[in-house]
Amino acid sequence: MKVQNSNLHTNNNTNFTAIKSIECSGLYKKYPNLANELVDTFQRNQKAMDFCKKYDVDIVFHAMRTGVTSVESSMHMFYDDITKCFVRKFFESIFEDGNIQLRLFSDKYNVVDSLKDSTKVLKEAIISNTNVQSTKTRNGMLDLELKLADEDMQKVISKKTQKLQAHEMKIQAKKAKAEAKNDAKNKLKEDTEKLNDSIQNLIKNSK
Repeated sequence: MKVQNSNLHTNNNTNFTAIKSIECSGLYKKYPNLANELVDTFQRNQKAMDFCKKYDVDIVFHAMRTGVTSVESSMHMFYDDITKCFVRKFFESIFEDGNIQLRLFSDKYNVVDSLKDSTKVLKEAIISNTNVQSTKTRNGMLDLELKLADEDMQKVISKKTQKLQAHEMKIQAKKAKAEAKNDAKNKLKEDTEKLNDSIQNLIKNSK
């Protein structure tokens, strides 16, 4: 996976759940080679790719100076939380930095070295803990965030599914009750007509 165009932003307009866009901003505009390392590292994380197949995702890799020589490298994932209504998602997109965030810092002798190091540690956080032999605590950080996000959404989806099923059962029960009432009404009418016919036949035959 590579960032294709000059402004370090890609966008795919499809109707399928996938990565909708990837943007590399801040210092990564000056050092696209480092940004590309992050993009490739993300692609090698199968758990992250599986998550993107379940939900529409926008990804931003950003780097900025936080001091004279210190740098913060970060990854922000904005996923389409299908458990939230449009209005809520809209306001959250305004007031929140992202659904999932990883922020790593470095302070070396100069900005370039700090950027290289903060990119390195961010890559370690993105790497899946199942793909490395290292015991570094940063490995698997993204996996954990994705796992928690997915679990939260699945819980809400499950509750909404149960409510929907209960609502459907009520509708079906109401429909069945109405049909039973209508059937009883029709049977009463039919039986009444048969009774009237029998009475008329009896009167007729008695003459």
